[in-house]
Amino acid sequence: MNKQQSLETFLKEAQFPKPVRRKRTFFDISGTSHYELAISNWYAYFFDQEEDHGLGNLFIECLRELVKRKTGKEISLHFFKVEKEVTTKGGKRIDILVSGIEEDERKYIIIENKINHWLNNDLDAYWQHCVGAEDSKVGVILSLNRETVPLTVQHKFVNVQHCEIINLVKEKLSTYKQEASYYLNEFITTIENLYTDLTMNEEVKFYYKNLENCNRIYDIVDLAYKYVIDQLAAASEILGLQASGKSDYHRYIYDPKHEGISYTIHFDKLFEQQKKITINIELYGKALLIEDMIDERVGGDAVVSVGLEHKADRANGWLYYASKTYEVKEDDLEKLANFVAEKVRNDFEVIYNKIEGVVSEVQNG
Repeated sequence: MNKQQSLETFLKEAQFPKPVRRKRTFFDISGTSHYELAISNWYAYFFDQEEDHGLGNLFIECLRELVKRKTGKEISLHFFKVEKEVTTKGGKRIDILVSGIEEDERKYIIIENKINHWLNNDLDAYWQHCVGAEDSKVGVILSLNRETVPLTVQHKFVNVQHCEIINLVKEKLSTYKQEASYYLNEFITTIENLYTDLTMNEEVKFYYKNLENCNRIYDIVDLAYKYVIDQLAAASEILGLQASGKSDYHRYIYDPKHEGISYTIHFDKLFEQQKKITINIELYGKALLIEDMIDERVGGDAVVSVGLEHKADRANGWLYYASKTYEVKEDDLEKLANFVAEKVRNDFEVIYNKIEGVVSEVQNG
């Protein structure tokens, strides 16, 4: 069996895993979903029972319960404050410090939050910074996966995983008779997404299990992309024009004698299930400056009358004056250069020539 037959057999018989879908949160949009400081800030917000989240002491009680389960140590805290980035005498920073106040003074929960970084902090310095009896304070290494507590602080710090505290919060929400707020839902989803992002899922496992065939598919995609680029270059030659561009999914076809006007071909949808290509007449530079004159001489009615969309899209510096999207069938793909050249000639050339005449008139004074 040759490589081509092997690949065809693989594509027919392989059980491709379903793609992992994850809900985006405002953490993703702001680009902070993997930032320890951002996650620490939100933990500090939820740990503080005086904040406006409406959850009271739910988060801190869940943390205390997990500490007790793992160590047997119980830190009773009814009155406390929550601080972030607390600086020790040696200049180290404690991510989150929960300090008892009033009758709970000199009780502490010292939290080191870990998302992606190695655990190389001076945890003993954190411990010494909090002055109090040994049994009235506890250190927590809050991490995504299981962490080994360093020997120097093995009976002072305990490892709690993010999933453990989040799952316990979700479990106890019904007890608190409190629905999760928008902020809490976003935070929970963000923590859960971290596990999705940083865990080898079934799709990644499938790739590494079928490395050779998957990489050959990448090679074939590259060949398909090159084919489209070459076909658009051939279309420009059929039209007596030139092709240029470095964008991933569009190319320009133009006459270098006429500045400010080109055909812009978008072909990104050729790589989707329902294959399509979009042809635009683009105005830019000097041609865009005389848009009003082009409207007067050519006009939107003329564009629409030949079945094109008028002024489909614009941005600072360019305008798609006329546009149309075409479905590309398998037979059309085999002669894509002819397909594009034919659509340009039949649907666009009259409008293009009229615009070109206005541009030439202005340029020649």
